[in-house]
Amino acid sequence: MIRVKKPEQAPRKLRDKAPAARAAVCASYRGARASIQRGAATLDFEVAVYAHPAVKTALETAHHGKCCYCESKVKHVAHGDVEHYRPKAAVQQARTAPIERPGYYWLAYAWENLLFSCVLCNEKHKRNLFPLRDPRKRARSARARLAAEAPLLVHPAQEDPEQIIGFRDEYAYPIEGNPRAEATIDEVLQLNQRQPLLERRREHLAIIRAMQVIAGQPDIDPAERARARAWLDRSVADDAEYAAMTRAALRSHSPRRDASRLAR
Repeated sequence: MIRVKKPEQAPRKLRDKAPAARAAVCASYRGARASIQRGAATLDFEVAVYAHPAVKTALETAHHGKCCYCESKVKHVAHGDVEHYRPKAAVQQARTAPIERPGYYWLAYAWENLLFSCVLCNEKHKRNLFPLRDPRKRARSARARLAAEAPLLVHPAQEDPEQIIGFRDEYAYPIEGNPRAEATIDEVLQLNQRQPLLERRREHLAIIRAMQVIAGQPDIDPAERARARAWLDRSVADDAEYAAMTRAALRSHSPRRDASRLAR
């Protein structure tokens, strides 16, 4: 997971449509509060507003076509999801905890709450999970102060995940035992429990290692070494798949000084 640099201003389609959509969903909640809280009724969200093609394209571009959480390239295998950092319909403190309703319905159309993710991270693993350090401080309405919350899930568009989430080979780990990193890795996203993802990371690391060998061997053709170094340079760019893992690998395993410079 790396820092995502979203545009400060939401796309015009979202700016134009979000206020009315937000007002409508807030009114719907006020009119059926008890039924929604016990799960007898649900809120209807306007997907055409928060996931409008212009909104989704802006998010996809800002995320370099990668999932904001696992850093897998999305578009070559799926369409990708517009992800709500704070879940809109319901929320869970832990995977085994009961589902609480409503979620953060008033943030369904908030630009700062929208990210781009793969289907697996969004719909299979994260789902309604949004643990807080103290669940008693959870915001329950549009009037509540979000600043009073202390979310455990790392927000890749509002902080630098690489400061608290590291990698040892293909496995993510919490730097200095950071509890937010631990919750993000293990409880919410299960980044080290998904075998297809781990296998993809291993394959990527094998290529990295091979390129490092080529780049650092003086008896290999200089043009080949230059191509390997160029490939390694690209592999740590923000738009590269698994950039955080690659940067960590180069920092810890670069056998040659000219390769280790790539991890800076």
